[in-house]
Amino acid sequence: MWTRSKRKPQTTEEIIYEATHAMIAAPFNGAVVMVRLRELSQVQVAAIGDISLISTFYDKLKAKNQKPDVTEMVAYAERMHQICREAMAIPTYDDVLKIVGTHIDDAAMERELKEIKGLFQTLPSSARGTQTWKDLKRRYESIELARRFILPADFMAFVVDYSLGTSKTDIHKITDKILIDAYYASRRSGDKPSDHISGNFERWPGDMLHKNDIDNRAWYMGDMDMKERKAKR
Repeated sequence: MWTRSKRKPQTTEEIIYEATHAMIAAPFNGAVVMVRLRELSQVQVAAIGDISLISTFYDKLKAKNQKPDVTEMVAYAERMHQICREAMAIPTYDDVLKIVGTHIDDAAMERELKEIKGLFQTLPSSARGTQTWKDLKRRYESIELARRFILPADFMAFVVDYSLGTSKTDIHKITDKILIDAYYASRRSGDKPSDHISGNFERWPGDMLHKNDIDNRAWYMGDMDMKERKAKR
């Protein structure tokens, strides 16, 4: 449960602000901090980029039994930080970054990344896969990720969950089978996949963020399933 401030707002402006920016207790690297956050609208989420509330980055990797590619991890980190930037009001994302990022020398990291790239270029093509090549690759990836994953994981996960409202609805119960079944049902009836899935998918009355995500994912999963079936014929 999120803890809200018990202080009653005094003015209309304060009432509106506190109604849209909740003061809640959030985990921060094992500690607890009070932050003011807002739930993001569908337009704000869409502006951030390709985000699925159903199938997360780590879920996909686990399902494929694959180790994450550094490019995928960097892209994932950037999206999560963009969500935090949009959701955090007090303190702001930049305020927190100034505190937790004081120990990070970005210029020094950038120089080392360039040096490693230079070393890669000096290696012959036959060196790919050798221990030297692996050590350089591991060092490069560790530096790149250290620059991206600045906020504590527990805090970032909490802010993302709150701002997208994924714990408030039944969207976490959605599976690939449910999506594919809903896809074929919608094709037969000419409506949307979300019309064939029971549950609560509104963060508040009239909110369509989760329903639209269900439709998008169902259409994608259903099209993929249909192509696979045709290929097997």
